[in-house]
Amino acid sequence: MLLPGVFDLEELQIASAHKLQCVFHQAQQLRWLVEYPLVNKLKIWIKIDTGMSRLGFAPDEAYAVVDALRTCPWINREIGLMSHLAYPDPPNNQRTQKQLMIFNNVCNELSALADVEFKYSMANSAAILTCQAAHLDAVRPGIMLYGASPFADNVGVELGLQPVMHFHSAISSLHHYPAGVQVGYNGTWRTQKPSIIAVVPVGYGDGYPRHISPNTNVWLNDQYMPIIGRISMDMLTVDVTECMQQPRIGDCVELWGRAIPIEHIAQSAGTIAYELMCQTTARAHKPIRC
Repeated sequence: MLLPGVFDLEELQIASAHKLQCVFHQAQQLRWLVEYPLVNKLKIWIKIDTGMSRLGFAPDEAYAVVDALRTCPWINREIGLMSHLAYPDPPNNQRTQKQLMIFNNVCNELSALADVEFKYSMANSAAILTCQAAHLDAVRPGIMLYGASPFADNVGVELGLQPVMHFHSAISSLHHYPAGVQVGYNGTWRTQKPSIIAVVPVGYGDGYPRHISPNTNVWLNDQYMPIIGRISMDMLTVDVTECMQQPRIGDCVELWGRAIPIEHIAQSAGTIAYELMCQTTARAHKPIRC
């Protein structure tokens, strides 16, 4: 298991006790590492900032960092070097190529340290799918593990991925309304003809985005059905008038998953799939099926 970093000395000691690998990206972490003995030898990864400007040592610091660690007795002789790509979209762009060039230059410089064995890692989900040159010794998939695309113009299934996160609920109430009835807060949607409106007990309190574009759908009885009105904290409403199979209370409603790609909901909400996956709340039941 690779930890993205340690935030204090206690975490470093815990990582050593459990034989976890750790990323080191700033000077204070290195001081803890060198000054305080560890119970087990630690496999470390040194992060190099090649253009993300977030975490990592500057490329011209890399040699001095590794050189200072060579004699530390509780560090594994195999040291990892890693960086993070800042421009996944579009793939294989010039900025990505520049980051790769900077990283490769650092790796070549450090190869002069004959008593250290290096492993290299650069590729995130986007680079795994589109940039063979970034694969190196180890790759670090992120959102693709959930079957979603790292690119703005694709959904996961178009890249051969299968979604592993499915957000489902069920119809809790059905209502027949005549034409001219306003539905939901502020009456933002009005029936244009006699309509059947389903209530689904999911809202922004569960992590479904409150602000979505018109004509965003759910999947019900093998059909796309439009969400209407505003998303409430605990509920949303769906126009099921055109549902060919008569909807019933308890019918399963897919909010995103196989039929409704999470990328489509993210685009509708003006955000990214990463955020939707992270913001489903604790009250949304999360069974895990293998």
